[in-house]
Amino acid sequence: MFSRNDWSGMSPDQRLLSLQGLETQEAAEQERPAATIHPYDYNDEPGYITNGHYNPESNEIYINRNHIDADEPDGAVRTWGHETQHANDHYDGEDLSSIPDPEMDFEGYWEHPQEVGCRNYGDEKLDNYNQNEAMHDSGIYGSQENDQTQSDDINSTVNPDPVPNESPGQTTNGPDISDDIGSTVNTTPINESAPAQEIPGQSGSMPAQDTGGPSQ
Repeated sequence: MFSRNDWSGMSPDQRLLSLQGLETQEAAEQERPAATIHPYDYNDEPGYITNGHYNPESNEIYINRNHIDADEPDGAVRTWGHETQHANDHYDGEDLSSIPDPEMDFEGYWEHPQEVGCRNYGDEKLDNYNQNEAMHDSGIYGSQENDQTQSDDINSTVNPDPVPNESPGQTTNGPDISDDIGSTVNTTPINESAPAQEIPGQSGSMPAQDTGGPSQ
């Protein structure tokens, strides 16, 4: 986990690597291949902000470069959380093509269950990040790490040659991406586009939260 201070001192490439670490952990927990994260320069029309999109065909997440270049990681973390949930949905067999085009039906797009779930997941990931940051600042993480180190030292003394845990039938290989992309999957990248103003649940001129829909 990277701190806000870490983020502010990182180069854009280092920030991408940090986000890729979050994605790798998420994918392992979901038992799916990790998506590759890229920055992207969106040519948005006035009134729209595209925060990112997920391409199910290539299993790639794209994040607005402005979020990568920002001094604070909030936009990048929230957008990653939104897009990684699209990846989770895809590998769970959800049909991403059912999400309406926001330029054609913004209300239907905004209220689509997948989009609502992805926005909530992005907010949840940002909340988790902030909670972890607060724990780190309070020294709780340091205390836990010291406890773990002491435990490791005791285990090493009792059993200097521990036998790795093995579970019958367990495999470390993730699902083959080619097996999970069917002919009915929408291969059009899922773009996270929303008007910069008057978004339902948003205030005034605040940037749009991470949302999703077909490419603009």
